[in-house]
Amino acid sequence: MARRAIRTAYALVATLFLVTLTGCGDSPDPRAAAEDLARALASGDLTGVSWSGASPSSTVDETRTLVFAGLPADEPTVRVATAVRTKNTTAVRLEWAWDLGVPATTWSYSTSATMTLVNGTWVATWSPSLLAPALAAGEMLSAVRSAAPRGQVLGADGQAIEEPRAVLGTVGEASARIAEQSGGAIVAGDLTGLSGLQRQHDEQLRGVPGWEVRATAHDGAERVVFRADPVPGADLRTTIDPALEKTAADLLAEETSVSALVAIRPSTGELLAVASGPGGGGLSTATVGRYAPGSTFTIVSALALLRSGLSVDATVPCLPSVTVDGKAFANSSGYPASATGPISLTTAFARSCTTAFSGAGERLTDADLVAAARSLGLDHESEAGFGAFLGSLPDGTDAAGRAAVMVGQGQVLVSPLGMATVLATVSAGQTVSPRIVADAPVTVSPVNRQGGTGAVAVPLTTDETVALRALLRASAERTPELSALVGDDLLAMTGTAELVTADGTVVDRVWTMAATGDLAVVVFVEVGDLETVTAESIMAAFLAAAAG
Repeated sequence: MARRAIRTAYALVATLFLVTLTGCGDSPDPRAAAEDLARALASGDLTGVSWSGASPSSTVDETRTLVFAGLPADEPTVRVATAVRTKNTTAVRLEWAWDLGVPATTWSYSTSATMTLVNGTWVATWSPSLLAPALAAGEMLSAVRSAAPRGQVLGADGQAIEEPRAVLGTVGEASARIAEQSGGAIVAGDLTGLSGLQRQHDEQLRGVPGWEVRATAHDGAERVVFRADPVPGADLRTTIDPALEKTAADLLAEETSVSALVAIRPSTGELLAVASGPGGGGLSTATVGRYAPGSTFTIVSALALLRSGLSVDATVPCLPSVTVDGKAFANSSGYPASATGPISLTTAFARSCTTAFSGAGERLTDADLVAAARSLGLDHESEAGFGAFLGSLPDGTDAAGRAAVMVGQGQVLVSPLGMATVLATVSAGQTVSPRIVADAPVTVSPVNRQGGTGAVAVPLTTDETVALRALLRASAERTPELSALVGDDLLAMTGTAELVTADGTVVDRVWTMAATGDLAVVVFVEVGDLETVTAESIMAAFLAAAAG
């Protein structure tokens, strides 16, 4: 009797266990239903979801659309974190991620959903809080992008440079094209650098915008449900000396022609003043202007001749005129007859004897001139920290073309910054790379760089430095008004490059170069007259101000 009761009890337990297994096995997988819910919430198509305690699915669709109308158009990512079943109820935790846009900012949060098994179907319970944490009925979400405070461009003294300069650049609203080219970092209407340093270092200066997501009720009451604070842009400290920059700008202010002044510290390559006159119409003449350097280029030619075997005392012929490969070259109209004939290379340099240097071009190749130019820092690959042009020389010229280049005519082009770099290199005794960003690494002697001509720049030797300084001191003796200001260590040179205008008028592009102590300065005036010494007067006033 007892055994029969035990067997009956085991049978009942087995039957109940089988029924339980059959019941669970016949019901749909709650995890699959939770995944369907997540996909529907992400896409906005909720018509396939069964709801309890809510209006029809189409109404839920509309509610979701209204709630998310102020958020980016892209769909969020919604995934099932957990789905815990207890009998006929499953608690679901959903993880949401919204890409709020530029800059790439993700708003992540979790919501909870309850699903109930009704007649073999998992039915979700509707609530606004299913869309966002603690979201109340009637609230709508919106994302607001906040601009970051822009960094400032600072002078060497750490103070903001308030007055805009061409090389420092301008700031304005980003166009659609700028936004497209930014790869998503900028949106149209953002403040962005449009030119100069402001543009070159815009990523550093502009910072990172922030985002807020706000929930707004019917009565206009708002609350912030997510915040990513903007990251202010970092200041850009330059090497510019504000006092010298102002002096340079003031001296050029009355010059109606295109003009520029560049001051550089030879020991470091730091740019102290980079000013362009109003005649340039806003162009940074100082750093991107392309002009024939005239006889100032004979610094480069002299180095190439020294390397060919000439010395500063070598005798060279200075004739009234010379013809090279059918092209005639003549000295300037004011050249003194007493300085013609067999003269030293030093005299030819100091007097700017065109025929002596043009005739000596037969000793050199294009590669010789390019190598000399690069040794003196006149390189097409600027490392100045902003968009700049230093200089360019031709490759593959004939004898006549090379004769023209020897005296800074023909196809050679330089900027005032380029010639300031040449002078600074002679002053420093090592190849100078100009720079304007104070925190950038100091780069000197960018040598052993091979160009298209096969020319390789090598450092100046001590003998070459001594020789070039001797030439420039001899030239400085012809500018006593400058020597009186700064003393016997002055290295200086003046020069002109003739330009024939469209109406046949011949005008002079005037250059004045001076170096003293740890300062090298170049002044350029596009249409000047060496007789009126406009550029020289500007130079004298600047050196006087720099001396304090």
